This record gives sequence, structure tokens and C-alpha cells, in this order.
Amino acid sequence: MIVAMLATGTTIVLTYCPPEAELDLAVQFARSQGAAFDTLIAPAQVELMLADRGLSVTGHPSVEALDHRYFSGRADALRASSTERIIEASLD
Repeated sequence: MIVAMLATGTTIVLTYCPPEAELDLAVQFARSQGAAFDTLIAPAQVELMLADRGLSVTGHPSVEALDHRYFSGRADALRASSTERIIEASLD
């Protein structure tokens, strides 16, 4: 397992798609093009999987928080994806 090879204190950032992404047009389009979106996972399940592997969640921002941090004040209306979520974790 890759996590076992990481040094203590290592931080990783992952993305995942929660179950509500199933309804997202981007997911539907990707599937129509042959992309596999077979694994949709709830935020609590992602956190549990990371904890089971010795990682502590250090950041799990909402779409709204990402919009505020990276996209506020933009004139072009670009926003954070609502299909994909970001989670940050560190190895204890």
C-alpha cells in the first residue's frame, strides 16, 4: 500500500465524487464518452477510509468555501466544481 511508504507528517490531497454527483451533467457527459464514474462515495466514508489507513483529515472544504477562497470577485462567473470534492489528510 502506498500510504505505508510515506513518511510521518506527509500530507496528501485527494479528490472524490460524492453520491449527489450522480445527477451532475458533467458526470453524465463523461460517462457518455466512456469515462468510468463507478465509485461515488459519501464524505463521511472518505474520512473513515483515510482514518482506517492512519491518516488524519486536515482539510475538507465545502464547495462554497472553495468558491470564496479561489473564485470570489471573478467577473467571469467561474466557480468550483460541485461534482468533485477535495480532501486533505496527513499521515500520523
